[in-house]
Amino acid sequence: MPTYSKLAMLLAVVLFSSFDSYAQISGQILDSEQTPVPFCNILLLSTSDSTMISGGVSDEQGKFTLALKSQDQPLLIYVSAIGYEPYYSPKIIDIQVAQSIVLKKADQLLNEVTVKGKRSPIRLEVDRKIVDASAIEGASVALDLVGHLPGVKMDLEGNIKYRNHLSFMVFIDGEPAEGGVDQLRNIPVEKIQQIELITNPGAEFSASGLAGIINVVQKRSYFEGYSLNASTTWNTLGGKDVGSYFEMEGKKMGWSVSARYGDKVFGNYQLTGNQKSDDGAEIQRDEKYTAGAEYAMVNYDFFYKWKSNNQFTIRGGLTPITSRNTNKMTGENVIVSDNHTPQTTNFDLNNSSQIINGNARLDYYFNDSPANNLKVNFNYFSFLRQSAETLDNEFLSADQRLTAGYSKLVDAEHSITAKLGGTHTLTENMKLNWGGEFDQNSMKGLHLENNVEGGSTALPDQYAPYFDQYVYSVYTSLKGKVGEVSGQLGLRYEITDRKTAVVDQTNGGAESTLYDHHFNNLFPSLHLKRNVGEHHEFGLSYARRIDRPYYFQFLPIQHFVETYLVETGNPSLLPALTDTYTLSYFFYDKWNFSFDAFFNQTVNHTTYVYESMGAGIFNRQLVNTGSANNLGVESSVNVPIFSWWDVSTSVAFYHHQLHLTYLSENQYQRNLNKELNLTNNFSLPLGFSLDMMLDYQGKQVLPQGYTKPYTTMDLRVGKAFGKKEHFRMSISVNNILNSNQVVTIMEDDGFSTFSDVRYEPFATFRLAYNFQKSK
Repeated sequence: MPTYSKLAMLLAVVLFSSFDSYAQISGQILDSEQTPVPFCNILLLSTSDSTMISGGVSDEQGKFTLALKSQDQPLLIYVSAIGYEPYYSPKIIDIQVAQSIVLKKADQLLNEVTVKGKRSPIRLEVDRKIVDASAIEGASVALDLVGHLPGVKMDLEGNIKYRNHLSFMVFIDGEPAEGGVDQLRNIPVEKIQQIELITNPGAEFSASGLAGIINVVQKRSYFEGYSLNASTTWNTLGGKDVGSYFEMEGKKMGWSVSARYGDKVFGNYQLTGNQKSDDGAEIQRDEKYTAGAEYAMVNYDFFYKWKSNNQFTIRGGLTPITSRNTNKMTGENVIVSDNHTPQTTNFDLNNSSQIINGNARLDYYFNDSPANNLKVNFNYFSFLRQSAETLDNEFLSADQRLTAGYSKLVDAEHSITAKLGGTHTLTENMKLNWGGEFDQNSMKGLHLENNVEGGSTALPDQYAPYFDQYVYSVYTSLKGKVGEVSGQLGLRYEITDRKTAVVDQTNGGAESTLYDHHFNNLFPSLHLKRNVGEHHEFGLSYARRIDRPYYFQFLPIQHFVETYLVETGNPSLLPALTDTYTLSYFFYDKWNFSFDAFFNQTVNHTTYVYESMGAGIFNRQLVNTGSANNLGVESSVNVPIFSWWDVSTSVAFYHHQLHLTYLSENQYQRNLNKELNLTNNFSLPLGFSLDMMLDYQGKQVLPQGYTKPYTTMDLRVGKAFGKKEHFRMSISVNNILNSNQVVTIMEDDGFSTFSDVRYEPFATFRLAYNFQKSK
């Protein structure tokens, strides 16, 4: 462990052991049926002037713990939850007595979208950052919310990155979601309570994803009645989206169904630049790209409860029609090295598939008590029919026509996850969590054929690979409290077996090459937390994560991915491993402030490396380039400036170092990265709301170059209307300053490139209807 990591650990231990003790008040929130009510807002107030002493949110079992410095005056508890009447407790005399609070269900029509004041969409906690789904204007699906997480970046294809391009694993309600980004595009925002960014997950979570996990928490209403939500979204790029969601619940069971169709355009961008290869070829590029998708999804949800805590849940979804992802380009380029010959290019990439996914989950509590429980979970994801991907890449000049593309067919791809876990209470302040997990990902019947007409390329003609990966996991964690310090110590062990075969069918051959990999990895984790007084919280955490390559990244086959760019898989690619240490401080009162000091170290660091293929065409390949370190600080603050104005700011500074060992000589690349996100939320007259988001991304270092800093700004206006404000309208403008410009410069032996990518501004209109009624 580096010296500064040891010093940080020592400082944290001293910090956690040096403060005076403070009092706490705890309890549980139930409904009239003695069923726990989760995620309630809880305030501890002074009876003299209603000043807030402390606050928090109940957990999934309705339990809460609030810290306070002393009890020198009478106190009371205020509780609010959707579907229930507000609760005010009698005066609290003895804070040592656990509070049992029973909420009454609301009889009147409930209106979740009434906006009396604009609250910040971002909530900060010591171990995670949270985006409140109901506070975001213009969002239609889960993916729209992810971009509001501090420090999270997304490209047009929806790829999610964090802190210098570390990857995430997508979870839904605490369980991994296969095809995560695609599922985020299909979950309607009306079903979502919040999106969580967890950078140092515990042992109970899969270790995949170097940056941690993004967890989508869906609503669990716990009310008797029904709700209906519908929405439609249009943008000036020609994209559209329409969907609806209906939910009905009774005392012991409930169900919901949602349907969504979209023909979206995620964005347009203009690429200009220049590239040179070692054979003297030079091309000036002027190209326009459009990225989009057509999709349809039907989701269902059913649950059955018995006693007060036990519950069986079934969830799933399917695409009733073929979904398509598209990436199109047209360009008017110039071949400088060939007497400035004009060359028209047309790039058309299409991916189509139909999928089905399902989830079954059992939560069983022994003696109907959350102290000891058993949880069983099963996930399934598969193609309904053969998926297809085609690319036509056409080059036209006065005396030559070359089409270089490919067609790819996948007969079957599926993943299966089975998980068994439980909790055993050892003492009043100590719990043991345990579990095991099995994951399988399989792809068979993939046929890839490179098509070349009117010329030649270095691409082989035909491949037929297959792939199987099995991951076996066991984990245990000890969670408890000693004095004023609460913590969790966890250990996860994963075994990975991966088998790949590539059959080269070029010229009628059937030569097969096998690639087998076996990995054993330990993933320790540690989380400590201490409340100091009523408003301060300190945290210390450590976790190890892994990033396993997707099968197409290491299959040794070649295919075009851009006009002049070929990608080749790397069968020698190893999983990247990251150790992350974080020291946190969190202040909460009428305003929130968080501060993280972090260090992460990655071995087998994975990134793309480029080389020239001649004739102005380049090849890229994912390579384990060496190791990478990030040492930095990140700070976020939520401040209500006035009752009508909230500000949320996130700032990160971190030193990024790449140690490149894939070359013949060791090289170091260093850079101070800077990121800023500023969000202003306003409540305007006549019920309007206004959100302004500014994002700054500093210089990014690449193994063979860098990207220049850029700034972008988005604007959204919303208003609820109708007799009971069941309707809500919003208009948003992305890249309103037309400043979203990414300039990349790369240079190495045999090539140099300069590209200037400018993203086109666009506006989006959304209309939503929300209705809910309790019995």
